[in-house]
Amino acid sequence: MCIRGCLATVYLGSASALRAKASFWGPSKLKYLRRGQKLMNAAIESAPKDPRIRMVRAIGFHKVPKRFNCRATSIKDFETLLPIVEQKSSPLLINERQAILYYAQLAFSEEGHRDADKLKQLCHQLDPKSKYGKLTR
Repeated sequence: MCIRGCLATVYLGSASALRAKASFWGPSKLKYLRRGQKLMNAAIESAPKDPRIRMVRAIGFHKVPKRFNCRATSIKDFETLLPIVEQKSSPLLINERQAILYYAQLAFSEEGHRDADKLKQLCHQLDPKSKYGKLTR
């Protein structure tokens, strides 16, 4: 599968997981969530080094309730992404880097990770006037 196909797959998985949140009936919620997890994981397996695909899964898995055991995967994804975000020649756009830093900071804070405050500062420093820069004042 090409990178574009993997990116489409991870976004489809994210949309499916969001649909689970909007569903009313419990079994439907679980069906959409499991489908979303499966699609996002398949995209990562096909393109494990693509930071955009990993970003979508990290943020998506962070938003899944804790009882579904996705938080550890989200934390690992963020830990994989952070060296890429901090590179001067990062392939990611500034807003993508800020999104990663912002959500990583939220995830790390919830898990008691030692680097949460550092991420908040880095996010703000990238562009203090952006949406994420304002959220991290």
